Amino acid sequence: MNFTSELLRIQHELRISQKKLAILIGIRSTELNKYIKGQSAPGFAKAISIMNALDKQGLVMRLNDSVTSKDMVNLDAGSIPTMLRQIRLQADISRAELANRLGISDSAYSNFKLGKSVPTLETIVKILAEYKKYFKTNEKPMTTNNDTNTETTDENTKLHLLKKGFNHHMAKRVGPMAKILDAEEKAISGKELLKSEENTIRLWKISQDMFAAQKVKNGTEKNTD
Repeated sequence: MNFTSELLRIQHELRISQKKLAILIGIRSTELNKYIKGQSAPGFAKAISIMNALDKQGLVMRLNDSVTSKDMVNLDAGSIPTMLRQIRLQADISRAELANRLGISDSAYSNFKLGKSVPTLETIVKILAEYKKYFKTNEKPMTTNNDTNTETTDENTKLHLLKKGFNHHMAKRVGPMAKILDAEEKAISGKELLKSEENTIRLWKISQDMFAAQKVKNGTEKNTD
């Protein structure tokens, strides 16, 4: 991870003193000096603050081969658990496998996943590198206050939104639709539902077809009256 070397590169390119660089990024000279000497490293909040300050000046840090400071300026610690879950589901790997990719222990992964601790800057860069394989970093992941070990929320998100989109009185007029959707939900595994737009579209078409059929039925009944 190239945080310190990137600070030095920017200082060199701007041809400014260490003191002026410290002022530019909003920290004390003594603090910057410790970063450069490797005596300490910025925490998550401090690193984001520094990157935001550089971003306002149009300056970009290259943190590794795929991650820059622009990927991090809108990141918040509450996004980390959801990002880990989304990476794991998209990559279809176990928690242990993802922890191994990130170079962290299983216990550290669990703590990050549960929001009990915040990863180091180096680990966050690795998480972002994995995340960028599947998602755009300008699409901020949805965060939840009650993140758990289960994948229930993610596995049912699309179906939940699909059902939520149905007008309440429409559902009343199309009584069997809810039962069919419930049956479809059981027939489709959570991972398939999350990964496949086709499944979501299929369920939507079922509801549309049923609603159309019910309209025809209701129209016929009215005409015979």
